[in-house]
Amino acid sequence: MQTLIVGAIVAVCGVYATWSLMPAAWRRALARRLLRWPGLGRWRAVQRAAGGSGAGCGGCGDCGEAPIQVVRRPR
Repeated sequence: MQTLIVGAIVAVCGVYATWSLMPAAWRRALARRLLRWPGLGRWRAVQRAAGGSGAGCGGCGDCGEAPIQVVRRPR
């Protein structure tokens, strides 16, 4: 029984790590597919990821943020 619980925890951690390290475009596409499944469409995390807001930065430049400036200190 203990082995099954540990296996389930490791599986959930693996899914979480894969989801969080996945590129934002892949995450949005997968979230849109998951929304079609009955019961999963009610999860707020899946809805946010499918909509694109709050899904993390994909580096597309559409967010309107100022570009990063590197300031070097004189030596």
